[in-house]
Amino acid sequence: MANYQSDRERSGHLFSMTEEVKDLFDQLRRADVAAIQALAAKVQPEIQHKVREYGLAQEDAQEILHDSILITLKAIRNGQFEFKGYHPAAYTKGVARKLIANRVRSKKTPLEFEEAMGGHSDTTPESDIISKERREIVRLLLSRLGENCRKVLLLKYFEHLRDKEVVSAKLTPYATVASLKSKRGQCLKKLAEMAQRAGIINAL
Repeated sequence: MANYQSDRERSGHLFSMTEEVKDLFDQLRRADVAAIQALAAKVQPEIQHKVREYGLAQEDAQEILHDSILITLKAIRNGQFEFKGYHPAAYTKGVARKLIANRVRSKKTPLEFEEAMGGHSDTTPESDIISKERREIVRLLLSRLGENCRKVLLLKYFEHLRDKEVVSAKLTPYATVASLKSKRGQCLKKLAEMAQRAGIINAL
């Protein structure tokens, strides 16, 4: 009984958190100044850290911050970025990583660029799509899935492994990319149904 109540309380907390994020998303759609400032404050520390890490100037950090927020606002307005339960900062950080990669590429030779980016130059906004808030929701729901589903989803969305890597390393019972994708689709559907039953709107 105690565990059930604990899960209910956590689900209520996550629902409230999702509603707050939805309000922020709507305010960004309207280009509300306070919302833009809140978004900037949330992403600025990580952008500054990444800029220092890759040897760029602090002026670059300010430009990348501004450009990332503008791109995020434009994506919200034109429908490219729709609200799905996670914090808009996740999208903005993904944009920033892409801009940083482009900035490093423009200032270094191909070999220097590869070394500076640690071999990961294909960063996209989608690569950072699961924010801390969304991870908390998904981890709660994953704990209720079967072992195979849990493993398939963790490898894709938490370990960020490519399907070919998962299959070649035999990390799951699925021997082909097609069968792995099929299983993942089934698991995502089950996860979405669990989220709806828990009253968590747009968690996935």
